[in-house]
Amino acid sequence: MRLASASAAKSDRVTSAVLVESVHGLTYRKLDFWARCGYIRPNETVLGSGYARTFAPEEVAVVWRMARLVDVGFTAAAAAVDARLGPGAHQLGEGLFLEVEE
Repeated sequence: MRLASASAAKSDRVTSAVLVESVHGLTYRKLDFWARCGYIRPNETVLGSGYARTFAPEEVAVVWRMARLVDVGFTAAAAAVDARLGPGAHQLGEGLFLEVEE
């Protein structure tokens, strides 16, 4: 799966789940699952069907990093933790570092 850069989805306003799906190659079902598990945080809680979620630009960047980490083999839970740390080097264990680029 080829992902566009995080900056392609960044703006100073909210982004709909549909745009996040198209930019990152994710399904709405996967976004919904990640939101229900608390891995990603939409702007508001959706009560029922028919309401589209929206995401702040910072959250779109988290989704992008999380999708990249899942693609290389991280579990969704581990990817969510590391994606929230932002770009940079993160120590995963003794002598083991993860470099996340924006």
